Amino acid sequence: MRPVLGILVAVLVSLAVPVGFLLLAALPDSSPEAGDGYVRGAIGLMLVLPPFAVLLIIYHGLGVLAVRAVRVHPFIVLFVLSLIASAVCAALFLASGAPLTWDRSGAFLSVMAEVWVLLALGSAVQYFICFRTPPPGAAEPAATGRQHA
Repeated sequence: MRPVLGILVAVLVSLAVPVGFLLLAALPDSSPEAGDGYVRGAIGLMLVLPPFAVLLIIYHGLGVLAVRAVRVHPFIVLFVLSLIASAVCAALFLASGAPLTWDRSGAFLSVMAEVWVLLALGSAVQYFICFRTPPPGAAEPAATGRQHA
């Protein structure tokens, strides 16, 4: 149950930033030259959220499998996985819009950093829910009251 809960909460945390951008984009700008750019941005972000949520579910599910397959500390596995996934996503984003060239390496790093923040936030939450062991002396909820049963 903890892995499923960890994946769902991690996806919600990872989506909190784009949803926050959506809410900020929904606020109209007071200047008349702003036009309806915020409406187009909000619509574009709403169209991207469902596929992004599906990709996040797949990513965090693969995170659970990677932690169970590799005998390294779960936090390190999730950190390395988030770096690799953000680099791959940044390369795909940039390759879909324009060819990657050496002069676009700054754009690659900035896109990678933005995607990494979303993945790292979700991975940190996933680590604390799924893989962090309870402190010593903390009883399981089902075992309370039945110490000598």
